[in-house]
Amino acid sequence: MGLLIISVVMGGNLVIDHRRLESNEKELLQLQTQVVQKVLDENLAALDATLRDIGEHAFDEGSQTDLDHRLTLLTMALSGVRTLTIMDAAGVIRASNRAELLGINASQRDYYRALASSTDPNLLYVSPPSKTSLGTYTIILSRRMTGKNGEFTGIVNAALDPAYFAPLLSSVLYAPDMWAALVHADGTVFMILPENTDVVGVNLAKPGTLFKRHLESGLQANVFSDNVYLTGEYRFLALRTITPSNISMSSPLIIGISRDVETVFTEWRSTAILQIIFLAGVILSSSLLLGGFQRRQRANERELAQASHALVERNRFIRTVTDNIPGLVAYWNSDLRCEYANKAYLEWFGRTDEQMRGITIQELFGNTLFVKNEPYIRAALRGEPQVFERTLTKADGTAGHTLARYIPDVENGKTLGFYVLVSDVTELKNTQAELEQRIQELDLLATTDALTGIANRRRFLERTREEIARCKRYGTSLIFLMMDVDHFKTVNDTYGHDAGDRLLKMLATTMKDTLRVTDMVGRLGGEEFGALLIEDTSESADAVARRLHEALRNACILTETGQEICFTVSMGLAEFEEGVDSAEELMRRADTALYHAKRTGRDRICWHGECQTQVQPSPGS
Repeated sequence: MGLLIISVVMGGNLVIDHRRLESNEKELLQLQTQVVQKVLDENLAALDATLRDIGEHAFDEGSQTDLDHRLTLLTMALSGVRTLTIMDAAGVIRASNRAELLGINASQRDYYRALASSTDPNLLYVSPPSKTSLGTYTIILSRRMTGKNGEFTGIVNAALDPAYFAPLLSSVLYAPDMWAALVHADGTVFMILPENTDVVGVNLAKPGTLFKRHLESGLQANVFSDNVYLTGEYRFLALRTITPSNISMSSPLIIGISRDVETVFTEWRSTAILQIIFLAGVILSSSLLLGGFQRRQRANERELAQASHALVERNRFIRTVTDNIPGLVAYWNSDLRCEYANKAYLEWFGRTDEQMRGITIQELFGNTLFVKNEPYIRAALRGEPQVFERTLTKADGTAGHTLARYIPDVENGKTLGFYVLVSDVTELKNTQAELEQRIQELDLLATTDALTGIANRRRFLERTREEIARCKRYGTSLIFLMMDVDHFKTVNDTYGHDAGDRLLKMLATTMKDTLRVTDMVGRLGGEEFGALLIEDTSESADAVARRLHEALRNACILTETGQEICFTVSMGLAEFEEGVDSAEELMRRADTALYHAKRTGRDRICWHGECQTQVQPSPGS
């Protein structure tokens, strides 16, 4: 009876130990997949934000060379990103860090068709793994670019190298018999560590596979103990679907971490054998039982110590990653107390890690900033992701422009807190402001005559077209006045080009002073000038032309030697009427009238179709 009791106790002990080891191992594998998920959630969120930022400013950054250079710099800064490309709405690659890709039409690619037809502006398309020309596999992340009215304007792509994920997967392998794999939702194996080229690219979406059972379960995480399709071995396999709550992904990624069952229970089997031997000898049974129990206890302590060490290492890894990303990262619980802040976050607010731990968000922000951010904070605690811009004052007193994201931490429908991801966009904002100023300056140079400061021929004709369109739409009137300085060549030949330039400047000034503010004046070339008399009748326009003609008769200039130069002008006018279809036609009519005024004696005003002697010729004209 005593031996029976001992046997029952020992057998029960073995069963309990077996279950405990299995439970502990499955929990530890689940913990590793959870660590991978959290890090990938943050990395994918940061990469998604980078692609969004590239897409929003893709074609307002200056020249093609500048854009390609920027993509090259981003590729160097983003670990594991092999290629960055920007394609237009037709699928043609317009910018890339790899010059050989420029001009390639990718409109037949799956990601182009998916994003071009998508109505979700925030969709992050995750392509199935594909084999490159170098024999490695890559995953392409793509975001849709939209215009101001939500129209599809193109796609920005990032091709990921397995090296992007390798450090993370390697960090969760705490035993030699383990492997970790990253799989696309379509079942294709993207990468596996330790490396095994025979299984990379294999599709796991087969009926009855553990991968298929995981997807069909509808759960985010599962742990199995069964034969694994990849190797045919009986193993523990933890699978977790990675779908960041703040990203609209077309397809999730699945992380799988596995251990060999036989290896896990090696020590347990040794203990069982010892206990069987113990039962074979009554005399040594107590000693063997005690020794086995003590060995098990020590093993448990070692496992707990290893698990604790692994947890510490995971936390260190997360801290290292977040301290080296270009942005501020923090976590606030539902009581609005800080549980985590990376190095950049501490430096921004001028706090130490000890000062930040447990501090309330209102104490850190101060009342003024807290009141500004409170609506976003409350919305995040309701489970609503928030994105907004804010200008903040750093600890050193300088101002910085930021793009902030509040990402709710939701579990089983309850918001536990929220993550904070803040990007410093000060340099981008400053560059944008400088670019807008440069554009305004270029626009002014492109539309203004350098000598006179009035509109050049291009701008004048653009305005003429606008006014013709308005006349057609509303039935208003428009008069085109064209003017030429009489004998201008004689002025240049006699007094020099400097005198001629001063004459043209004075003529432009007189035109602006004489005509209404609503009228348009411009230099059409050489000594030819034009004016648009907007909403003027032919009678009032005729009076304006006479007044201007007389003002210019009396507008003499002095040369550098004190000689007075007086001059006359000839004018031709044409009225917009039915049959005039373009600005060029209206100007041609005014030019014909001007030509007639020149041919019939100069110093005259002629209308298209008639030319009466409306002014008295000056002496010597």
